Amino acid sequence: QDNIITNINEIYTIGFKVLVLAVSENDWDNFREAVKFTVIYAKKQGMEVIINLWGFAGCFGGESASFFLTNHPETRQTLNTGEKVPQACLNHPELKSFLKRVITEMALVLNPDGFFLDEPHFFYNPVQDKKACFCETCLKLSRENKLDLSNEEDLAQHKNQSLVSFC
Repeated sequence: QDNIITNINEIYTIGFKVLVLAVSENDWDNFREAVKFTVIYAKKQGMEVIINLWGFAGCFGGESASFFLTNHPETRQTLNTGEKVPQACLNHPELKSFLKRVITEMALVLNPDGFFLDEPHFFYNPVQDKKACFCETCLKLSRENKLDLSNEEDLAQHKNQSLVSFC
């Protein structure tokens, strides 16, 4: 806790009034009390606290390991090649349920001023012409929306619709 106090005091003293706290799945599962202390102390100093779900499920910014993906491999994004990648599909109902549970839990336990969902994204590697997502959930959504995911414009529209509906 001493390091947390020192760090918060230092950043507050130099003029920062908002703390964007990156919390990984591992942090939340194993270091919850330290996360809670950090939030409480920063708010006590007068700072706003925004929780960043850092690397959660592999579909947000951050390179942390994902227990969710390990326990739910069926949620992984599927590439146009059929390969699975270590990122959950933003449309998968299990991911949405998991995030709703975690965000609700964090809101109740931490009482932050907000949440930051950093860079929700679909896998894309233009050099190898690999793109996502072609999982069963996305294929079903594309059929419902009369989109052909092999068509670049339709795939872009699908991704944009997915990001809007995700938020």
